[in-house]
Amino acid sequence: EPNTKMDGAMMTSIYAEAITTLRRSNPGRTILVDPPQWASWSALDRLVLPEKDDNIIVSVHCYDPFEFTHQGASWVGLTDLKGITYPGPPSSPLTLPATLRDATDRAAWIKDYNRLPAAENPCSKKSIERALDEAMNWSGYFGRPIHLGEFGSNRLADQASRNRYARDVRMAAEARRIPWTLWEWKAGFGYWDPQTNKPLLKDALFGK
Repeated sequence: EPNTKMDGAMMTSIYAEAITTLRRSNPGRTILVDPPQWASWSALDRLVLPEKDDNIIVSVHCYDPFEFTHQGASWVGLTDLKGITYPGPPSSPLTLPATLRDATDRAAWIKDYNRLPAAENPCSKKSIERALDEAMNWSGYFGRPIHLGEFGSNRLADQASRNRYARDVRMAAEARRIPWTLWEWKAGFGYWDPQTNKPLLKDALFGK
């Protein structure tokens, strides 16, 4: 999961050396690599891989819409952002927390979330489909298979919204024939509830 200073140029160099080394002892092994920027699909254009090696799968993360999936997450500065339902718009307008009033991008997102109908709302499957379509466009252009290595939502979101979100991502991925992996088992973004010893997302991920 390359991040911060591990940008495209650095990862190009690292991957070239690492893949060359791996191929000496494992010429037929399939290799999974992440793009930079925390493996974001949006950083695929910064990923450069050895052209002659066609046994590489690129694993991307999709947490769109980020304001929903990471609401309440302290590590990305969204501790006070809560109450976002999926999909939007909400039943009653959400107020932007005072701690985010200087974040113009967040303010614009909340404004659109509050007012736009479901088909145009930034908190809808439209944002998921856009992300996966961009990944598939890259995949088709470069001839590299894509794996959805992470998706999920913070358990601070209401469970009904988490169910709808997980189902939409899973179905969007499967419609594009993208294999997927959920983040995570039973912690902050968990599939499993350690208090009740029951799954939280079983129907969303394995139902129809």
